[in-house]
Amino acid sequence: MRNCPIREWICHSWNPFSGIVYIRCMQKCYLLSLCCIISISGMAQPQGQSSLYHFPLKGRILMHALPERDVEIQTLEDFNAPFRRIDAIKPRVAAEPVSKTGLEKKASAPDPSVLAGFVAQGPNGTPLDNNLAISKAGLLVSAVNTTFRVTDSAGTFLFSRSLAAIANELGNLTRTFDPHVYYDFERDRFILVFLNGSDHTNTNVIVGFSETNDPRGAWNFYAIPGNTSSNDWWSDYPFIGISDNALYISVLLWMDGESGWETDAIDENIWQIDLEKGYSGDSLRVKQFHGLNVGGKQLWNTRPLSGAVEKYGPGFYLIGNRPKDIMNDTLFLIHIAGTWDTASTDLTIKVVKSDKPYGLQPNVTQKGGRRLRTNYCDIQNGYYFNGNIYFCANSIDVSSGRPGVYVGRISDVAGNNPVARGQVFGVDSLDLNYPSIAYSGAGWPDESAIVMCLHNSQNSYPGTSAFSLGRDWTFSNLVRLKEGEGAMNVLFSDSLERWGDYTGIQRDYGKTGRVWIAGSFGKANGTSQTWIAAVGNSDPQLGLETIPALPYTLYPNPGKLVYIQFELARDTEVEVILIDANGRSLFTQKQTLIAGKQKLRLNTGEVPGIYFLLIRDDKGREMIREKVVVSH
Repeated sequence: MRNCPIREWICHSWNPFSGIVYIRCMQKCYLLSLCCIISISGMAQPQGQSSLYHFPLKGRILMHALPERDVEIQTLEDFNAPFRRIDAIKPRVAAEPVSKTGLEKKASAPDPSVLAGFVAQGPNGTPLDNNLAISKAGLLVSAVNTTFRVTDSAGTFLFSRSLAAIANELGNLTRTFDPHVYYDFERDRFILVFLNGSDHTNTNVIVGFSETNDPRGAWNFYAIPGNTSSNDWWSDYPFIGISDNALYISVLLWMDGESGWETDAIDENIWQIDLEKGYSGDSLRVKQFHGLNVGGKQLWNTRPLSGAVEKYGPGFYLIGNRPKDIMNDTLFLIHIAGTWDTASTDLTIKVVKSDKPYGLQPNVTQKGGRRLRTNYCDIQNGYYFNGNIYFCANSIDVSSGRPGVYVGRISDVAGNNPVARGQVFGVDSLDLNYPSIAYSGAGWPDESAIVMCLHNSQNSYPGTSAFSLGRDWTFSNLVRLKEGEGAMNVLFSDSLERWGDYTGIQRDYGKTGRVWIAGSFGKANGTSQTWIAAVGNSDPQLGLETIPALPYTLYPNPGKLVYIQFELARDTEVEVILIDANGRSLFTQKQTLIAGKQKLRLNTGEVPGIYFLLIRDDKGREMIREKVVVSH
C-alpha cells in the first residue's frame, strides 16, 4: 500500500500527516502504510501462530462458600505529581455561571421514567468505579472498588464478597481494583473481570465465568498476565464486551510507578477470549492484539462494543479517540475479523471524522469548595446495532465551559466511508461526567437510548442523573435520579478528589425499554456510595408497529421556502414537528388531512440552517423524516 494523507483535526486546525501503523501481535511487529483504512493480519506471517495463548483454569470457586478475608487492601488512588501535568492544560470553570434558562430542558424526547432506586455498597477506597449486570431472572450484581454484591431487583441484599477474597483464593492477593461485570443474556451467565497487582511482577487480569445463572454459585476463574513483554509494564483500566463467541477485554499498559496523565499509555492490550472454554472451565484460548499506532501516535483507551439487542460476530468492533486532546474530531473504528481458530485474524482501523468535535473537560468544584477530577475526554462505552455504532464520552460543553456528555453515532460501519455524527448534552448550571449509554428501544428502526451520568455543581452535591435520546435522536430533559448528601472528601491531603473512572449501565433483557444504571452520590461523611436505579423509555410510541415509508417529494432543498408533497389513502390526523440542528423542537402542529394529495409549505422564518422535518400519523407512527436545508 502507498502512503496517503490522513486528516486529524486538533484544536480547530487541520493537520495532515502520512500514516504508518505498527501493530504487534504477541511481540511480532508488522509495518504497513496507512490509507484511511489500516489492516493487519495477526496470522498472515509465518510466525503469526505465536499470537495464540492457552491459559489453564486458575481455580473453581463456589462463591457462597468463599470465606471473607479479615483484612482487605484499601484502594486509595491518591494525588501524585504526574496528575499535575494534565491538570495544567485543562480549562477551568472560574466561577459558577449563571443559568441562562433556569431549566434543564434540551429538546422534545420524552423524559426517562424512574422505576426503581436504591442504595448499594459503599467504597473501600476511591474512586468507586461502579459497574453492574442484571439477569433475566432479576439477580443484580453490583461491583465497585473493591467488592462484589448480589441483590434482587428490589435491592434486597443476597450476597457479598470482596475482590480480595477471590484473589486470595486464587493465590494472587495483592491489590485488587477496576471491576467489570457483564451478563451474557443468550447463555444466561455472568462474567466478572478485575485487575490484580500494579507492577510488572504481580500484574494480572482476573477473568471469571459463572457456571450457572446464579452469581452466588460456582465460577471458573483464569489469570491472564498483565505483562507479556520483557518490560516493566502493568495493566490498568479494563473495559469489556462480548461477541457471539468471544469475550473482548481492552486494558492499558503503564510503566511501573506510573498511572497515566503525564504521558500517553505505553501500550494497550486487546484480549480475544474463547467464551465457551471459559463457561466450561477448560483451558482458555486467548489471542492478543497490541501496538495500535495511527499516524505515528499510539492508539489507546479503546472500548469494546457489544450488540445492543443481540450478539453479533464472529467479527467485532471497538472504538477509540484521542482522550487527552484539547479539541479533536477524529474517531478510530477498530474491527477484528476472525478468531483464534481461523487461518488468519485481521484487525483493521478506520479513521472517521465526526461532524462535532469533542474536547478535554475541566475539573470541577463541589459545593463547599473541594474539587473533583474529571479525567480524560475518553469514550466511556457504546454498542453495535443494525450496522451502526452508538457511543458516549466525556467532553467539554463549549457553550458553557463545563463538562458535558458527548453522544455519537457512526453509520455504515462496514462500508469504506463510515459517517460519524455527534452532539453534546450540556446543562449550563451543572457539571456532567462519566456517562454510560444503553439501548432502550423496541427494535429497528427505533434508535432510542438512555444515557446516565454523574452530576455536580457548586450549589449541589455530587449525584446521579439520566436523560433520553428519542427515536429521532433528540434529547429529553435531564432527570436527577439521586441527589448528593455531602461533598466527597476522601483524599484529605489534597483538595482534588477522585470523582470516578466509569459508571455502569445495562439494558433489561426481560423488559422492553427498561435500563439499569449504577452511579454514585456524595455522602455527608465525605465518602461516596453506589446508587442503583431502573429507568424506562416513556415514549408513547414504544413498541408500536412501524409503517412503510410514505412516498413524498420535497423541494427546493436547499431553499428559502420548502414544500413537501405526498398522498394519503385515508383521512388522517398528522403531527408535523420541526427540529433544529441542535436537537431543539421549534414547533409541533397537529392537523386532520383529508384523503388525497397533500402539499405542505415549511416556513422557518427564512433563518438559514439545517432542520429536520418529522411527520407522524394519528397512531404516533413515523411517516416522513427528512433533513431540510434553508438557505438565502
